[in-house]
Amino acid sequence: MAALLAVALASQECRRRSENWVLQVFIDTNVLLRFYAYSDDSLGEIEKLVALQNSGDIKLLITEQIVEEHFRNRDRELAESFKRLESIVSSAQIPRFVEHFPQAKTLRESLAKAKEAKTELLKALKEELAAGKLRADKLIENLFASAAHLQRNVMDVEHARLRKELGNPPGKKDSLGDQINWEILLRECEAGKDLHLVSRDGDFHGAVVDGLPNEFLRHEWKTKKSANIYLHRGLADF
Repeated sequence: MAALLAVALASQECRRRSENWVLQVFIDTNVLLRFYAYSDDSLGEIEKLVALQNSGDIKLLITEQIVEEHFRNRDRELAESFKRLESIVSSAQIPRFVEHFPQAKTLRESLAKAKEAKTELLKALKEELAAGKLRADKLIENLFASAAHLQRNVMDVEHARLRKELGNPPGKKDSLGDQINWEILLRECEAGKDLHLVSRDGDFHGAVVDGLPNEFLRHEWKTKKSANIYLHRGLADF
């Protein structure tokens, strides 16, 4: 009997240690919106993140605020990127005095092919958008579906307003989004567990050494959660 009890206790301790090794990861909206713009991260990074979540290696945290911010700003980011793609120069005049060079002919042919490729790319993109089959959309939907969703409540908003009035980070003067997300994390996250925060937002980052968290936020998390914050500027970095 004593042996069985020892095995049960050992098993329980292993589970406890295993759970403590699971990383808490929060993804900010600005990181997700970069996949509709020009980003250093590839779409494959989202697939890796979902795989880590499904295997139990990380606990991916997505707030209600993040989901709303994503869908509220997705079209704007997409429209700006589409406009930049359309403006890519794919034709150019060649000066008369270089026309006799064989390279001039090669350049003209290459530009014509580039123009054709851009036209076909834009056509394919419009068709995919119209059909609702954009790969970035599907991958981010998978990410949202696999994550732990943290709901917002009235007190989170009130605490965010107070944080803004006091001038405490994170957050902008014209928005409560960052403050609300932070208040949700403070309320929902387990004590004693570090937080890996993926964000390009300067409000979360320290002003002296790149990669270190804002000192106020680091101290607040340490005081209230007895744990540390680790910052990453993108999914590949994480």
